[in-house]
Amino acid sequence: MSLRPVTACIASSARCQLRTKVSVTAIRRRKANIQRQKDLREQRLPADFNPIVGKPTAFTSGLLTPDKIWTNASINPEMTGSSEVVEEEADTSQVQAKPSDALYFSKQQLSKVQQAVLQASLNREQANPAPVATSLLPPAKEDTSTSKPGSLWNQGRAADLQQRNAQKTQASSRIVSLQNANARTLRAYNTAVAVKEFARSEGDTGTPEVQAAVLTVRILALQSHMQGNKKDKHSYRGFRGLVHKRQNVLAYLRRESVERYFACLEKLGLEDQSVTREISM
Repeated sequence: MSLRPVTACIASSARCQLRTKVSVTAIRRRKANIQRQKDLREQRLPADFNPIVGKPTAFTSGLLTPDKIWTNASINPEMTGSSEVVEEEADTSQVQAKPSDALYFSKQQLSKVQQAVLQASLNREQANPAPVATSLLPPAKEDTSTSKPGSLWNQGRAADLQQRNAQKTQASSRIVSLQNANARTLRAYNTAVAVKEFARSEGDTGTPEVQAAVLTVRILALQSHMQGNKKDKHSYRGFRGLVHKRQNVLAYLRRESVERYFACLEKLGLEDQSVTREISM
């Protein structure tokens, strides 16, 4: 009996075991390397950091959203439409009104405008009274020495005018209130806030800081929209384009001035990895 086949079989088995052992070692080494890279990434960035949205800052937390309008009591006042209530709030609050109370007017400015409109209407009615039917005129009193004719009628017209002005005041308060604003109005307001916050001079809308802030406003709005509309593919494509456009703007700012770049990132709540590294969505 020849020993050659037996020796060949033993050698083949040894080679198979060696190959298997090498493969298992390589797999373990690769898994350990992947885990190490993952640990390093977690150490470089916080656990809850999102390279797209970033971390909350004073600027991003101050932007208005539909949830804030309906849940925050200071943004959701009852629109009574009464001029006395508006006057009382304007007198008691000496501090500057929050920008979220109205779209473009504070409570004090709105109260002054409404009072001016009321006074102008009263003056116009007294100067040029509207013609009325003779049957509606109050009967003239015989003794004209004690009372003026038509004084009760003038008081009635003034009361009716004040009531109509109260309705107009209520309507104007609802118009300028952000409680009844749509998404486009909120985006316009947040864009104005971003321009005012990041502008380096009055009327500045073209610097990279302002452009990045405006893009961040739109990104946060679309992020909130897509949380409830996950099948909106059109908005998702626009969202991805805005993220990459902001990345390009910040990369340009990084080349221009490193100090301005990091100051802008701090206000927006972003990290350097959000600009220098690839963002996958």
